[in-house]
Amino acid sequence: MPAFLRFSKERNESKYNVFSGKNFIVLFSLFCLFWSKAYAADFSNFYKADASSLKYFAKDMGTMLGSGGDNTARSLGFSGFDLGYKQYFQLKPDFSNKVFKPKRVVRFGWIQAEIGMPYRIDGFIKASNYDGLAMAGGGLRYGLRQISDKEGYFQFMLVGMSNIAVNQYFCATHFSSMFYVSRNGKYMFPYAGFGFDNTKLRVSKTEDAQLSGKKVYSLEERCLIGLKIKLRFFYLAIDAAYSHGRNVLLWSGGMRF
Repeated sequence: MPAFLRFSKERNESKYNVFSGKNFIVLFSLFCLFWSKAYAADFSNFYKADASSLKYFAKDMGTMLGSGGDNTARSLGFSGFDLGYKQYFQLKPDFSNKVFKPKRVVRFGWIQAEIGMPYRIDGFIKASNYDGLAMAGGGLRYGLRQISDKEGYFQFMLVGMSNIAVNQYFCATHFSSMFYVSRNGKYMFPYAGFGFDNTKLRVSKTEDAQLSGKKVYSLEERCLIGLKIKLRFFYLAIDAAYSHGRNVLLWSGGMRF
C-alpha cells in the first residue's frame, strides 16, 4: 500500500477512535442524567423529624457534602483548570434517618471549578441550589509527588474541604480531610481514597419547637475506589464509597486542561 494511503487510513482510524470515545462519554453522561431524574433528595420531611433521627441525618449529610474531593491524585499544575458537574447517589439512607424515604436512592448534584496554583497546590469551589437545598463550599489540594503523565506513575494527594448547606428547616456545616492515590494510564486512571467527614447540623425549624436551635455533631470515616476515563480535554469518572455502613456512588464529567 502506498505510504500516503497508509498514513491517511491510520489518521482516519485515529479520528474514529477519538470520536467514538467522546461519544461514549457523552452518551454515558446523558444516561446518568436521565437516570438521576427518577430520584431526588426530599428534605421536606425534616419538619417532622424527631430528635432520634437527627444524628443519622447528619451522618448522611456529611457523606453527601464530603463527596467529590477529587477524581485523581495528580495536581492540575500552575494555571491548569477543571470545570465539571458531579452527581451524588446514596443507594439507601441510614435506617434511623427518618427524613429521607427508606430504601430509596438519595441524589444531589453540583457544579465544581478547580484551578492549579504553584507548588502542586490546587484550589476548588463548588455550588448548587438543588431540591430545596443551597450548598456552597471549596477547598485546597496538595500533591505529594512531582507531576508526571508517564504511564504507570503513582500520584499521591492530600485534600481539605469545607462546605455549608442551608435549607429552610436546617443548616449543615461540614469539613473533610482525604488522602488520595491514583495511577496514570493512557486513557484510564484508577484511584482510591480514605478520610473523615466532620459535620455539624443545626435545626432551624421543626414541628417540635423544642428542637429549634438544637445542634448535632457527626464524625465518620470514608473510603472509596474509582476510575477516571480521559480523552484529550474531556473526562468521565465514577467512584464507589463506603461511609457509616452506607454505599455511595458519585459520577462526574467535565473538561480538564
